[in-house]
Amino acid sequence: EAAQDWPLIVADASQPSTLNALAASTRVVVTTVGPYLRYGLPRVAACAAAGTDYADLTGETLFVRRAIDLYHKQAVDTGARIVHA
Repeated sequence: EAAQDWPLIVADASQPSTLNALAASTRVVVTTVGPYLRYGLPRVAACAAAGTDYADLTGETLFVRRAIDLYHKQAVDTGARIVHA
């Protein structure tokens, strides 16, 4: 009930332009859908570039390692907090 007025924004993981628009239009992106190694890196990239916080529920260690290797520096530079839980 508390979040019923929050806007819902949908983006297509196979279309980076929609992910970039999503990340640029919000403060936080939360994703609960994998497989992350297959679909998640473009989401992390969009958030790191936009300075948008990102959180997921992955247990995929290869995805986490790759996301850190590819996007940690950019996320630090833009102020994005990337959290894998």
